[in-house]
Amino acid sequence: MIEIKPITGTVDAIVTVPGSKSYTNRALITAALANGESTITNALFSDDTKYMASCLNILGIPIGEQHDANRFVVHGRGELFL
Repeated sequence: MIEIKPITGTVDAIVTVPGSKSYTNRALITAALANGESTITNALFSDDTKYMASCLNILGIPIGEQHDANRFVVHGRGELFL
């Protein structure tokens, strides 16, 4: 058994919370419906978000994937959907 001792002092740490698949997909769709460039930061790269980005690319929405920065850059084409 592992013994866990309570912390007796202050904790100095930075915690990064992973992105959300649902939020990332919603942001991709919203950015696609807008005009101009949108940057989605703290994005989650999962199968679902990769498929969403791929589908939007097929529909004529250029999307850049920056895996190392957890970021998508979407070139929205809202005029396509009017």
